[in-house]
Amino acid sequence: YTTLFRSTGSGRALTLSRTDLAFEVAETLVAGRMRDSVKDHRRLFFHMAAFATLCGGLTYDEACAALESEADATKLGRVGDPENFLKKLQAWLPPVAKPEQTDWIGSIQPDVVGEAFVLGSKAASNLPDL
Repeated sequence: YTTLFRSTGSGRALTLSRTDLAFEVAETLVAGRMRDSVKDHRRLFFHMAAFATLCGGLTYDEACAALESEADATKLGRVGDPENFLKKLQAWLPPVAKPEQTDWIGSIQPDVVGEAFVLGSKAASNLPDL
């Protein structure tokens, strides 16, 4: 959270409620850093991060199918190299190791930050032009 303290000012960061802190972390530490992961289709990248978080993770086949259907449904456009795009997403959202593990892409953790990303983050919904 050192980065958050620097970006918001340590005094302000210490006065945030748990919910506000989750939104700040989602925007500053998750979306802010994720933004540089892809040059094209940033909105789709954020959308897929939110999608994987809502699903609690995705298998490889689910991720491939979701990328295609969500690109069409959101009209954000299909990517030229879906596998590379999803590998970048997987690097940001590795699956949590479990004995019955089948997920290939995980979700934004901790849950409260993932929920903030999905519910109110500009990164997940009303993105500014990037």
